[in-house]
Amino acid sequence: MTMLDKLIFDQSTYPNTRYVANLILNTGSGYKWCIDFFDWARQEVGAKRVKVDEAFVKFKELLSGTFPQDGILRVPVDSVDWRALFNLVEENTRLASIEVRKRNPRLGQLLGRDVPNLNLENSKD
Repeated sequence: MTMLDKLIFDQSTYPNTRYVANLILNTGSGYKWCIDFFDWARQEVGAKRVKVDEAFVKFKELLSGTFPQDGILRVPVDSVDWRALFNLVEENTRLASIEVRKRNPRLGQLLGRDVPNLNLENSKD
C-alpha cells in the first residue's frame, strides 16, 4: 500500500486531489517544502502560537498559490480536497520525521522523539 492509497476524498467533487498529492509526494522540491512547512507548523502548534486550523489555512494558501489557475494545466483551488491533502501530507512527513530520528539517535536526542500529530480531525482548537 502506498501513501496515495490512504488518500480518501470524493473524487467527483475534488478531481485534482490525487494529482496534487502525487506532485507533492513525488517531487523532491515539493516534498522538501512540505517537510519544512510541517516542521514549522508542529513547532508553532506545540508552542501554542498557532492553532492547527490556522496552519491548515496557511498550507492551503501557500500551496494553492503555486499551481496555475488558467491554461491546460490549471488546478482550480476548489477542485482539491485540501483537508484530505493536509492530513495525508502531514502523516507522511510525520512518519518520515520519526524514521529519521530512529536512524540517527543523535538527532533524536537533539530534537526529541516526540513528533506531534497535526491531523485536522484530531485538532481540539
